Amino acid sequence: MGLWHQIQGALSSVWADLQSPAIDARTRLVISLTEAWQAEQRIAMQIHQTLPEVLYEQFRRRLEGMAREDEQHADLLQERLRGYGVMMADSLQTPAGSLNSLPSGPWRRLRHILAEKRELYERYRQDVGATDDSSLQSLLERLRDDEERHQEELIEILMQLDAHIHDTIT
Repeated sequence: MGLWHQIQGALSSVWADLQSPAIDARTRLVISLTEAWQAEQRIAMQIHQTLPEVLYEQFRRRLEGMAREDEQHADLLQERLRGYGVMMADSLQTPAGSLNSLPSGPWRRLRHILAEKRELYERYRQDVGATDDSSLQSLLERLRDDEERHQEELIEILMQLDAHIHDTIT
């Protein structure tokens, strides 16, 4: 009878673990991190595609730095996901015609990138509160802060490009 109770206890424990909210929260977090990994790669690719259309060297340098940071973010997320046992391709495959899916003109493209960075910032902000893993919280806070800084840089670049557009029209 003792063995039967041990088996029953073990099965009950496994069943409780399968139904526990911690598993659901972990799954949601892994899904969110995977989506953030994809977004970081997509945004870096969009910045690289936009660079040739940006007329000013100082803006191109800032945007290149931003794209490099986004690529680093993707690498950090991929490393963390591997720690959770999630195996993924090393890079996002570029779908055919992805350049055409972006708005035309660098100003519109950068506005589109800004909107994606705002969504990514919000994702990181929410994910910080969804985990009790202090090292993951620290990583997410760093990524969130970088995205906030990127938004500020993009807004500044957009304002300067907008002023230039208005100056050349008038």
